[in-house]
Order: sequence, then structure tokens, then C-alpha cells
Amino acid sequence: MFYFFSLEEIQICSNNYTTISSNYNFQHEHLKRLYISNNNISDWQSICRLGCLFPRLETLIASDNPLKSFRSDDDDVTRCLPYLHTLSVDQVQVSEWDDIIALTKLPCLHALRIHLAPLLKVCV
Repeated sequence: MFYFFSLEEIQICSNNYTTISSNYNFQHEHLKRLYISNNNISDWQSICRLGCLFPRLETLIASDNPLKSFRSDDDDVTRCLPYLHTLSVDQVQVSEWDDIIALTKLPCLHALRIHLAPLLKVCV
């Protein structure tokens, strides 16, 4: 049972998380903002699972994680992150434009921050 019923924001940065499981057997309906930067999460499916745990999530700051893609075969982001409107993923390892295009599946996304990704580096 989750006791912080009115909690709207959690900051769990720098904890060396590598994956997010969907086996926690709870949902927190009121959480709107989650900061999970500076961990070691490399797969987008883990990020999608956060939406299952926090179904009303509106803002997700997941910068400084070695995410390699924003595509997922198993999870439908329109179902997992239906209210997400702000996403910050600075310093990820994304290297293809198709990954950026995949984010258009997020139905409410209107603010996206990507900084220092290999995709955006200028070739000299």
C-alpha cells in the first residue's frame, strides 16, 4: 500500500537504477512529476513501465541515462504515458531520427528537451 496519497512529485535521481519492473503491484494515481535522471536506464520499455506505475504522469525528467532508443515493440506509449506533456532526456545515446519520430506517439507531448545526444552532434 502506498501511503503518500497526495504526493505529486518524486525525485529519485542518481540511484544507479538499470531497469524498471512492472511487478511492484501498485499504482500511484496522483503522481504528476518524476525525476529519474542520472541513473543507468538504457531501455525505453523501462520508461514506459513508469507510466504503468504512475498513470497520471505529466512530466518526466530522465536525463543522463544511457537510453539508446525511444522505440519499443512491447509497450504502447499511448497507453502507458497518456498524459505525459513534458519530457527531458538530455545526454542520452539516441543516434537515429526515427527515435525522435517515435515520440510523436505520445498523445499529449508538447515539450521535449534533448541535449547532447549523438544524433544532434555536428560533424566537422
